[in-house]
Amino acid sequence: MHGAEVGSLSAQGRLGLLVEASAHLAGTLDLRAVAWALAHSVVPELSDRAEVDLVEAISAPFPLLVICDMMGIPRSEFKTVLDATNVILGAGDPDMLGGAEDVVAYCTHGVLSGGAAARVQNSVLSELVITDSIAAYEAAEASEKIRLLTIAPLLAEAIKRIADESSVSSLFD
Repeated sequence: MHGAEVGSLSAQGRLGLLVEASAHLAGTLDLRAVAWALAHSVVPELSDRAEVDLVEAISAPFPLLVICDMMGIPRSEFKTVLDATNVILGAGDPDMLGGAEDVVAYCTHGVLSGGAAARVQNSVLSELVITDSIAAYEAAEASEKIRLLTIAPLLAEAIKRIADESSVSSLFD
């Protein structure tokens, strides 16, 4: 199930698809095929450049690209999603904040490569909360503004519930 088929599902349905894909070998193999196909579509775009920072060009945006594909977000919208995530890190414009005194950002997969942790530390964010679904860099772990939440117990419970054919959505009530 890809693209338009996934896009027609509710947000809860798309989340369920991601959890189910991670819990079954067939889903994992399908996800691996999606990642492989996406990698083959991204790499040729870089061949025209004289120099490429692999972290900036592939490692940082690639997990988001896979997630966008799994959630049914069209490839044409990827830049919009990536830019929106970067807005969080560049939220220094008082007009953008709308008078807020505290700004706390939450993200599921915090790919804080390069100087991202330093940008968070120097931003107006009071706190950035990320999960440990992707290993954090030392700079992110050392930052006073970045809080890392473990999701292992949640994933374990979701996998158990899928195996028991019980409700996964009730985990989010």
